[in-house]
Amino acid sequence: MMDSNQTRFHLLLGQRDWSKAKRIDGAPIFSPDAQGGEVFSWTSRNELTLGARINVFHSAPGHVPPTLDQRRGAAQDRFGNWYWISDPFDELLVNSSGTGSTTHFWTSADESPQACSNSGSFVPAEEIAPAVACKFSGLAVTEQHYLVVGILEPAGLVVFDLFHGGSPRQFLWPKDITFVPFDMAPAPDGGVYILDRKNQRYWNVDRSFAVVRQDQTATPLPPGPDFFVPADGTPPPSRPEQSFPSGLSLNFSSPLDMFDPIAIEALPDGSVLFLESDSSQRFSRIHRFRFGQELGVPVALDSVLTIVSPEDRPSFTLRGLDFAFIASEPVPEGTRQNTLYIASQNGDQAWPFTVDFTSDQLFLKPIAEYRPMRLFGGKGLVTGQSQVFYDSQDRWIPVVMQKRPRYVESATLITPVFDGKEFNCTWHRLMLDAAFPTDTDIQIFSRAANDGASLAALTWDEEPRPYQRPSGTELPWTRTPSGLGTWELLLQRASGQYVQLKLVLSGNGKTTPRIRALRAYYPRFSYLRHYLPGLYREDKESASFVDRFLANTEGFFTSIEDRIATVQALLDSSSAPVEALDWLASWFGVALDPAWTEAQSRLFLNNAATFFEARGTVPGLMMALRLTLDDCISQGIFSSPVTDLGGPRIVEKFRTRSMPLGLLRKAATATAAGLPVQLQGNTWAPSQGADELDRRYRENLQLATSEVYPLALSTSDNHYAAWIQFSRQNLGFVPASPDNSALWTLFLKNRYRVITALNTAYGALYSQFEDVVFPADLPRQSQQLLDWYQFQGLLLLQATAHQFTVFLPMPLSDAQNVFAHRSKMSLAQRVIDLEKPAHTEFEIKFYWAFFRLGDTRLGRETVLDKSSRAPQLMLPALLGDTFIGSTYITHNQPGQPRQRLVLKSGVAGNMQRRTCGCQGEEA
Repeated sequence: MMDSNQTRFHLLLGQRDWSKAKRIDGAPIFSPDAQGGEVFSWTSRNELTLGARINVFHSAPGHVPPTLDQRRGAAQDRFGNWYWISDPFDELLVNSSGTGSTTHFWTSADESPQACSNSGSFVPAEEIAPAVACKFSGLAVTEQHYLVVGILEPAGLVVFDLFHGGSPRQFLWPKDITFVPFDMAPAPDGGVYILDRKNQRYWNVDRSFAVVRQDQTATPLPPGPDFFVPADGTPPPSRPEQSFPSGLSLNFSSPLDMFDPIAIEALPDGSVLFLESDSSQRFSRIHRFRFGQELGVPVALDSVLTIVSPEDRPSFTLRGLDFAFIASEPVPEGTRQNTLYIASQNGDQAWPFTVDFTSDQLFLKPIAEYRPMRLFGGKGLVTGQSQVFYDSQDRWIPVVMQKRPRYVESATLITPVFDGKEFNCTWHRLMLDAAFPTDTDIQIFSRAANDGASLAALTWDEEPRPYQRPSGTELPWTRTPSGLGTWELLLQRASGQYVQLKLVLSGNGKTTPRIRALRAYYPRFSYLRHYLPGLYREDKESASFVDRFLANTEGFFTSIEDRIATVQALLDSSSAPVEALDWLASWFGVALDPAWTEAQSRLFLNNAATFFEARGTVPGLMMALRLTLDDCISQGIFSSPVTDLGGPRIVEKFRTRSMPLGLLRKAATATAAGLPVQLQGNTWAPSQGADELDRRYRENLQLATSEVYPLALSTSDNHYAAWIQFSRQNLGFVPASPDNSALWTLFLKNRYRVITALNTAYGALYSQFEDVVFPADLPRQSQQLLDWYQFQGLLLLQATAHQFTVFLPMPLSDAQNVFAHRSKMSLAQRVIDLEKPAHTEFEIKFYWAFFRLGDTRLGRETVLDKSSRAPQLMLPALLGDTFIGSTYITHNQPGQPRQRLVLKSGVAGNMQRRTCGCQGEEA
C-alpha cells in the first residue's frame, strides 16, 4: 500500500509478523528467558505487551494454613445445592440454593429402627441400643444426580438418589479388602472414581455402583477343542481361551506408585488425574492414568514459576492442597478452554492451568491470572456447575480472577531489517497503533546503511518520542481499534537502503505498553526537493532541517490528499467507516435500526437492492427476520432466505386449509390448480348431481322425501347442528354466501369472459354478468351446480387469505428464560409490522407450537429432529407466563436420564444394603 505521494511502508501486524523480531540478546521475541519466563507477551487482543507476571499472595502473620486432615468431601448438585461432611466426619450437611441456609442432611442415626408392638397394644418401650455413627470420608455428585459418600467403618459407600429422594442404599466392601476412601470424582459415564490415599489405590465404580475391573486377571479356561464337533467328521475348531468373572478382589483397583496421592479428578476422555504432594521434598506433580496404566510422565508444578515475579521466585514453591477440573470453560475472549485449578498449600491462592490431554502425555500451561482465596477452610476445591468454588466458614465462594496484573518492567526488541528499495533512501515516518498508559514509555532507536550486512556494526541513533495523532490513523477511512491510538514519529537521520529499529518498552510493573501494529514509511516525499529552488539545498545541515520541517506540512496535506484519492471507499458499504453507514442508508430512503450491529448494517446495505425487490413477499419478510434474529448472519440470508431450517419459519394459512375432494376432481380453472391442499375422502362431488346430495341429506337426518338440502339454515333451527355436521362430512365445508355480489360476479367473469358463453352453459338469456344472482337454493342444472361448488372453494381460500404465522426458534441457552422469550417476540413483532404487506394479519409462535394437526404439514412447517419439546428446552410452568404446550407437569424432573437407575426406597427406618461385586454382579 502507498499514499498519494507514492510513499510505501513496511508493516508489522499480528503475532506472525512480530515473531520475526528479536530480543536484545538475539533470542526470538517470544522465547523464555534464562528464568523460564516471557519477556514479551502476545495477548488475545492481538497486541504486544511486556511479559506477564502474576502476584503471589503472601499470608498475613499468624496465618494457619489448612491441612490435609481438614479435607472432607464436598460437591454441588445440578440445582445449586451444596453437600459436605461435617467436622466430626459423622454427619452430612446441605446448603440450600433456595434459602442459602445450612441444615442437617443425614447421619446413620436417621436410619435407626424404632421399637414397636406387634399386637398393636401399648407395652413398655424396649430400649434400643444407639446406632454406631458412621464415619464419612469422600463425597461426590455423579452425572446422573446421585450423591455418593464414602464410609470408613463398615468400609463402603452410601448412595442417595437426589431425584427421587428416600432412604439411601449402602454398598459394602468385603471385610478382607482394605478400603479407606479419601477423595472422589464423578466419572463422565455416570460412575465415580475413588481415591484410597492410605493404601495408594484408586477404584472405578460404574453408574450402577458396581466396581469396574482395572486389571486383566481372571480365572482362565485354557484353549481346547469345542464341545460340539461337526457331524461330517471334519476337525473341530479350536476354542479360544475364555475368562470368567470372579468376586470383588483387590486386583479390581489400581495401585499408585506415588509419594502421597492427595486428590483425584476425571477428564472427559475417561482418564484420571492425580495430585501428588510430598511435604519433605516440597514438590507437587500431576499424574494421569487410564484403566490402571499411567500415561506419559508426571507433570511437575514448577512450571508455574515462569509467570511468577522474579522477586517472589526465590521463596516460592507451589505445592498443591487440592485441585479441580473444568471442561470447556468459557473465557473472556469468547473461546473455551480446559482448565485445571490447583489450590496452593497455604490455602491463599488458586493457580489455573490450561490442560491439553489430546495425546498420552499431559501438558499443563500456567495462566497469568491472580485468583486469591480468603479464609479457605480446607474442605476442598470443588467444581460447580460452571466454575470452581472453595469453602470459607461453611459458605461456598467462587474462585474469581482479581485484576491486579504484573508485568516485566522493561524489555527491548529489535525489528527485522527493512529494505527501502533504493540507494540512500530517506526513511520517512514511523506509525504505531498502540496505547501507552501512565507510567509507561517507549524509546525508539534506528540505524541505517546501504549495506545490510554492515548494520550490526553501526551504533543506534535515538529518535524523538512519538506523539499521538489527534486525528487518528493516517490510513484513510479506517479506524484505530478501540482503546488504542496512532502514535507518529518523524525519523531524523535514518538514511540508507536498509534500516533497523530498536524499541525499548518500559513500565512500572503494574502497567504495560500495548502495541498492535508498526508501519515504517519510505522513501520521504521531499517538499524541499520538489517545490523549492536548489538554493535551499546548498548547505547540508540547513537543508536537513528544512526538509524535516516541511515534512510536518507534507504529513498534514498528504492525509487530506489520501482521503480525496480514496473517496470511492465511502460509496462501498464494506469499506465505508461506520459513521458513514447512516449516510449510505439515506440513499435508499431508510434509517438503519439502532439495535443492529455494524456487521448487520453493512450486510443490509450490501444487499439492499435484493431486499427491496423482495419486500412485501415471504422471502423479503424472512430476510428481515433472519437479519434481525439470527445469531450468525451471513450472505445466505439474502441468497436463500427461506431454506434455513434452523431459523424463523413462516406458514401461510391458505396452505393448510382443507379442500373438498370433489372440487379437486372437477376443477378446471386455476383456482384450485397447483395449490398444496389436504384431501378429504368420502365426499360428494357435483358430478353426482343435486338429487344425490338431497338423498344423502334425507337419509342422514331421517327427513321426509320432499325435503331437499338447504344452502343455509338459521341457528335456531332444530336441524342446524346436524346440517353443519352433514355438510362437513359430505361437502368438506359448510356452504357460505359472499359478503357482496361483486365477488360472485368477478368469479363468473373470470370463468366465462363473455356473457354469451355463460348463457350457452346455463341455457339462459342474461344481458350482463351482474344479472346472475348468487343461488339461494341448491342449483339443479349441472353447470350451475359446478360453478356454485367451485365458488365455495374460492370462499374457503378467502377466509384464510392474507394471514400467516411466524414460528421463532429458541436456543438452549434461553430455553427457560421467560424474559428472553418476551424480548424475542417483541422484536419479531416490530420487524413484521414494518415489513409485512399492509393488508395482511399475522401471529407469532415458538417452535414448540409445531405438529398441530390441521395447522401444519410435515416437511414444510415441521422437522423430524430434536425439537423444542426436549426436556432441557421446557419452560418451568409459571402462572401467567407459560404457554400451553410449551411445558409439562410430571412427577419426573426435567433432564433426568432415561437410562438412570432408580434406587427405590425401602422400609422406613432401615437402610438398604448391598455388597459390591464385580461389574454387573452381586457378590
